[in-house]
Amino acid sequence: MKSKHFLLIFIIIFLTACAPKYPYLNPDAAEAEFDHILVVFDYLHFVDDVGKLLDYPEDKNQQQIEVLKNIIK
Repeated sequence: MKSKHFLLIFIIIFLTACAPKYPYLNPDAAEAEFDHILVVFDYLHFVDDVGKLLDYPEDKNQQQIEVLKNIIK
């Protein structure tokens, strides 16, 4: 059991040491120009219940979509 813990700790230390020491983003890259940003979301809720295999509660879905719309306003 101790050898498994040692191996796990060794792998974690090894992978940490191999991690790049520089930022992933290029600091010389030009800043992107956006006129607008489009947010697309989708919500679908199915109920898998006895006798109601994959029932689609339309009112619950519509309520959740309205909640999501209000969050992103």
